[in-house]
Amino acid sequence: DSEGFDPLVVPTLVDHETGRILADSKAICLYLCDALSGGTDLLPADIREAVLKQVQLADTTPHVALLYGADPDGDRRPESMQAVMPGIHAHKIDAVRRNIPLADGDPLLLEAYQHKIVKEEAAASFVINEPQMRTAISKAEQLVTDLDRDLGASTGPWLFGDRFTLADLFWAVSLYRFL
Repeated sequence: DSEGFDPLVVPTLVDHETGRILADSKAICLYLCDALSGGTDLLPADIREAVLKQVQLADTTPHVALLYGADPDGDRRPESMQAVMPGIHAHKIDAVRRNIPLADGDPLLLEAYQHKIVKEEAAASFVINEPQMRTAISKAEQLVTDLDRDLGASTGPWLFGDRFTLADLFWAVSLYRFL
């Protein structure tokens, strides 16, 4: 109520100094890298494009499909996760619909809610579509294979040798989500 954003539309960054509002993890991270400097250059100018390419690859990993959808050739998710995922999209849509009256007619928030509903409806049909799930799993496996190759070619512990970058952070989060 006091900040002007809603917890159903996340992640969101509100920069009160500039008045900018950003939604989307990648956009937020890029903004923070460009806006702040504090001793660590996560997006060095001389390798910026290469770092951004890796960030984009990590960001396109189909985490949502892997989390919500079962592998048609054998569901390897923990049993507790398997138990709660059926119907999760309908639950999320119901939660958004319950919050629509709280938007108090705000056109931007109402539009965000409608987009969230469309996204959840699409996801609900995606995760039960066996060919689409196989494609998502194959894409994830290829991304990890390519990452392994790139790390093997690195001259240091990070993707870009001894330079810890935003790409390493994005991949760390991506790999943790696989767990």
